[in-house]
Amino acid sequence: MRSTVIVTPRGEEDRVLDLSLIDEEIRGKRTVYHYTTRKAYELILTGAFFRNKPGLRPLSSFIQESIAPKLPRKAYRNVTYAFLEKRPDQWVKGDGFPYLWRGVMSNLSKLPDEKGLVTLLSLDLEKHDKAFVVDRSLAFNPYRNGNPTTRQLENAFHDYWNSRVPLFEYQGGYYLPEVVIFSRVNLKKINEIWTRPLHQAIRRP
Repeated sequence: MRSTVIVTPRGEEDRVLDLSLIDEEIRGKRTVYHYTTRKAYELILTGAFFRNKPGLRPLSSFIQESIAPKLPRKAYRNVTYAFLEKRPDQWVKGDGFPYLWRGVMSNLSKLPDEKGLVTLLSLDLEKHDKAFVVDRSLAFNPYRNGNPTTRQLENAFHDYWNSRVPLFEYQGGYYLPEVVIFSRVNLKKINEIWTRPLHQAIRRP
């Protein structure tokens, strides 16, 4: 069973069980969190994204073949991106990666949108869902010192691809953990948490 490290009032480290994880393991489900626009969520509900079948369809390429051309074909398939937490602290703080969270929110502009509204969804995934945790920092690292070379980018995205851990086996430790889902998420597994204006979502995820 996984546990969480806490610091006691005396400054000592202690380890406690994460009760939310106990509940998830009992249910055989793991909840992850997906940001989208309000308009895109309405299309998810109606099935307009996928042959009139309601649900969340993978729409974003995981890795671009032009950047890392020697990976297995699966690396270039579309995925749905998600986070392990409603507020992914490492992403929001962006230590070493300035404006990271603002960049995540800006990417939502690529989705259908009418009123500048962001919707946060919870996805209750099961073990048969094709979901993995990867460390996004591995793909960002080459940019720390300016413009990377083609070889540096290729090596970085190889490391990013190889960081895949099945969602239900992930035990923590990644600097920027990110969930990638290769399969369609059924509508019954999707729940709306909130809808907010973009500027509020940037400041207060």
